[in-house]
Amino acid sequence: MTAADEQLGKRIRNSKLEKIPYVLVVGDDDVANDTVGVNPRGGRSRTRCCCRGIHPETRRRGSRWSKRWRMTLEQLWNGWRAQYIASAQTGSSRVGASVFTQILQSGLSDIDSNIVHRGENVFAILNAFPYSTGHVLVLPYREVSDLEDLDAAESAELWATVTQSVRAIKVSHQPHAVNVGINLGTAAGGSISEHLHVHVVPRWNGDSNFMTSVANTRTLPEPLADTAHKIRAAWPD
Repeated sequence: MTAADEQLGKRIRNSKLEKIPYVLVVGDDDVANDTVGVNPRGGRSRTRCCCRGIHPETRRRGSRWSKRWRMTLEQLWNGWRAQYIASAQTGSSRVGASVFTQILQSGLSDIDSNIVHRGENVFAILNAFPYSTGHVLVLPYREVSDLEDLDAAESAELWATVTQSVRAIKVSHQPHAVNVGINLGTAAGGSISEHLHVHVVPRWNGDSNFMTSVANTRTLPEPLADTAHKIRAAWPD
């Protein structure tokens, strides 16, 4: 790799972090020599892919390029994750309590903090930066990072509360589907990995639209306070 290649790579990486659009011009020789790989979108119409300007003779060169040309992959750009991924490369140091512990110790009411349920060992709170309307986090009061750190009572109540969250969301928002997941550790995507929490995310057909992939924006049709009120009202007894 030459100094020019490294400089170009650095500019592209910086553009991603700063959310600056950029265009990479690919020449015939680059494609023919497998210097770069180009994945056309669609798959049915070659003339409308991002390689439209490549000479037909170049498209026929080499078996590897021919195979790559026939393979297509649709990708959804999750731009808001780029800065988190970059910062994770250098590691992170924890200072003080988790944001969830700070909320519990703040003295705020459940209304002000968007807590939708309190149990004996576990509580449920709306995600302040939701992937969709009704995104609930279920977590223990005690600040632990791994499932094996939970005691028997905490573990049983955690998963029972996850089930209750799903039931409440299905009543309050009537989603087409629900994602339930947990990220254990920073490398797994846990942005607050020191305090274990389970995501319960309602989903609707077509909820990942151009606003997310192009404008780096998620559209939420109602305020968090309204969402919290609906989920509390629908919480099973």
